[in-house]
Amino acid sequence: MRSVSHFKGEQAMITFYGQPKFANIDNATTASGYELLIRQQVDGRWLLPEDFTALPSDQFEYLLRKALQAIPSTITRVSFNLERVHFINPAFLDMVQHVQADTDVTLTVELTERYDPNIDNLTIVQAAKAFFDAGIEVVVDDVGSGNNLPGLVEALTPYVVGYKFGIQNLRLMPLTLIYATA
Repeated sequence: MRSVSHFKGEQAMITFYGQPKFANIDNATTASGYELLIRQQVDGRWLLPEDFTALPSDQFEYLLRKALQAIPSTITRVSFNLERVHFINPAFLDMVQHVQADTDVTLTVELTERYDPNIDNLTIVQAAKAFFDAGIEVVVDDVGSGNNLPGLVEALTPYVVGYKFGIQNLRLMPLTLIYATA
């Protein structure tokens, strides 16, 4: 991963790191997209922020625009995570729409799995519909963990373009051999 944008806030430097995504076409070796991952500089090291929700929409927009300027011109897709509090906030939808209007790169919002006791599933579904109606792609991240469980995932289905399953969430399960004969 490489850092693609920085923002110096009041307390710490925040950056997006770009994790390349590859199309599974003809053994592609060139990235076709990036997932942007937020990191915060603490004691000279880039770490996960303690509070992902602390970044307001204007700073998020600044970082996103800087990242888009830094990526190679061959990149066609960029995804980034939004926490639930950001996902339901109309300012973040507006911000994503403004950035999308200024780029040919397809932006995809990934809805994180982190639970927020102040946000119910109906509110999440309504926000997903708002993104869908605005033409912004949404992917449900880490399905099966946190709050991204079957009931919510099923309710989001009409408004999302995909689902991600974290490999860290998969466990070796015993296989049951089932014979079928005709």
